[in-house]
Amino acid sequence: MPLASKPIPEREHAHLHTVLLRTYLQLLHSRPVLTKALTSAILSALGNLLSQRIERRHQCESPTKKVDLIAPLRFAAYGFFFTGPLSHYFYLFLEQWIPSSLPLAGLRRLLLDRLIIAPAFLLLFFIVINFLEVSASTLISQAYSHP
Repeated sequence: MPLASKPIPEREHAHLHTVLLRTYLQLLHSRPVLTKALTSAILSALGNLLSQRIERRHQCESPTKKVDLIAPLRFAAYGFFFTGPLSHYFYLFLEQWIPSSLPLAGLRRLLLDRLIIAPAFLLLFFIVINFLEVSASTLISQAYSHP
C-alpha cells in the first residue's frame, strides 16, 4: 500500500504556501489521477518553455524571437493524457507486484522501472510527440492551402 501524505494541521492564519500545499494534498487524496494529470501537464508545459528559453540563450539568438506556443501545448497534452495517469497506475501496480516486505524491494522496483518501463515510456513519448507535431503541421498547412 502506498504511503499517504501526512495532513498539514490547520491554523487560522496559515501562509499561502501552506494553504496551497494543503489543498493540493487534499486533491491528491480525493482525485488522484486528475490531480497528477494536471500537475504533469503544467510541469511539462513549463519545462518546454524553460528549455526554449535556455536554447535561445545558448544560441545567442535575438531575445525578441517568438516562443513556440504550440510545443508547450503538445507537452501539456502528453503530460495530461499519458505521464500523469500512466505513472499513477504504474506505481500502484508496482506496489502490488513488488511489496515493500520483499527483500531488496526498492532495488527491484528501481531496476524494473529503469530497465524496462523507462525505455518503453521514452518510446511512447517520441511516438506521441511526433504524432502531435505531424498532426499540427498538417493542420496548419491545410489551413494555409485552402483560401
